[in-house]
Amino acid sequence: MLKAILNFFKKIFIKRVTFIGRGGLNFSSTDGNTYFIDSELLSIKEFDIIVFSDSVEKLSSNSVLNGIQKQEIIAELEEELKRMGLKIKFE
Repeated sequence: MLKAILNFFKKIFIKRVTFIGRGGLNFSSTDGNTYFIDSELLSIKEFDIIVFSDSVEKLSSNSVLNGIQKQEIIAELEEELKRMGLKIKFE
């Protein structure tokens, strides 16, 4: 129960996305890990950012993530980017 409450407040109050220049971002997931995800900020009407879904890397270790783990992280990132008002394209 306490973990669920902490995760709720973490979603609301903690900055979870850090953009690294025009290419790439660090994403702090609710699982407590930080991931690097290759992306590109755009200046076109259709999209604000392109996210390269297969590029998810866990920053704290060299462990390889499987497809399901990457999909879960990308889904969580998508929710956060939409909350920020960004139009996203995934590749």
